[in-house]
Amino acid sequence: MRTWYDLLQQEKSWIRYCWPLSLLILAVVSILIAAPYLKVWHHFQAGQAALERYHAEEALVHFNACLQVCPEDCRVRLLASRAAWRAGHFEEASRHLESCQNHLGLCEEILLEWALQRAAAGDLTPAEKYLQARLKRQDFLPQGPLICEALVLGYLHTYRFRDARNCLNYWLEQQPDNVQALFLRAAVYLARKQLQKAADDYRRVLQLDPQRREARMALISCLLDVEVEVRAYSEALPLLQEMLHQQPDDANAQVMLALCREGLAQPQEAAAILDRVLQEHPDHGLALRERGQLALQEGQATEAEHWIRQSLAVMPQDLVAHNCLLRCLQQQGKTTEAQLQRERIEQLQKWYKRLREITEQISQRPYDPALYCEIGILNVRLGRPDLGYRWLLYARSLDANYQPAQAALAEYFGAELQP
Repeated sequence: MRTWYDLLQQEKSWIRYCWPLSLLILAVVSILIAAPYLKVWHHFQAGQAALERYHAEEALVHFNACLQVCPEDCRVRLLASRAAWRAGHFEEASRHLESCQNHLGLCEEILLEWALQRAAAGDLTPAEKYLQARLKRQDFLPQGPLICEALVLGYLHTYRFRDARNCLNYWLEQQPDNVQALFLRAAVYLARKQLQKAADDYRRVLQLDPQRREARMALISCLLDVEVEVRAYSEALPLLQEMLHQQPDDANAQVMLALCREGLAQPQEAAAILDRVLQEHPDHGLALRERGQLALQEGQATEAEHWIRQSLAVMPQDLVAHNCLLRCLQQQGKTTEAQLQRERIEQLQKWYKRLREITEQISQRPYDPALYCEIGILNVRLGRPDLGYRWLLYARSLDANYQPAQAALAEYFGAELQP
């Protein structure tokens, strides 16, 4: 018969063997419970790091991953909103910020973020003075770079290049090696067709951040631009090869590579690249244009005309393609068509010249609806109706009773819009 002592010894033995198992089970359960939050912590840290490097798209991916687990976290929502407007996703930015406001109310932090978002989108009317006042009344750090960035993006959206340059000069005085300030200054130079200055800034950006893909592509565009005196094919080629090593299916990079091959006297390689691009992307305007130019160089004017007309169906405002079409018609002896094409080019040149003149005036008259209305009309005429409508609506937002904008919108939308 088993005594109480035997039963006690059996119980001790069971505890001795089961206690480690219990600890193991407890540890596994704890890990399973904690795993989603460890994942959130990882994504949050990675998102913050990406945002500090101005890699907005990467940051947004991480913050959205956090929000799948913690949808009510206002700190993450606020940073997701900031990443979204930096990446140009303004509707998404608004959704994140509205969620924050529902939880926190319209506090000072939310108000600042709304102003940053509106300014970056080009809606400067209510935001500009508020942000400039914030910039003047406090130390530059920590919010100064953020305010300057939003203002410069807004100035770029509204063609206020002089204001953008002034803001960038102030920013770079405080932070000479700020990669985003240099990147945006390059964008201003590029918009003003100061290609050498833009290229210098893009090179500096890549020195500071070799992973800045958009800077690499912009530098390549500067080096191969039709308006540059001597195209730098040798410098552009290794940049393109590196890009295509990372993303071999990038159609734009492939077209740029074909440009390099053509410039380095390798027309057959260039044609083969363009043919592959067009097989997968038959409506790629730049590829169609370059394919036509290659055919024209080879004396195949009829084939070149076929390619160029297709490119103009995609890019009706492209002066390079229009001039190439003129040469095609001249080589085929199509005199009447060539004369009409010459007149079309002259008209396009006048419109582009007028656009440049207006952009020189906007910094002196930043809220003049007449200037933005004319920009809208010119863009519609140049075959960019979506951009034209946006400027017409912006002119109307500056003055709801401005009749030329009303008339232009009525004409292009086919209906009268009430203020």
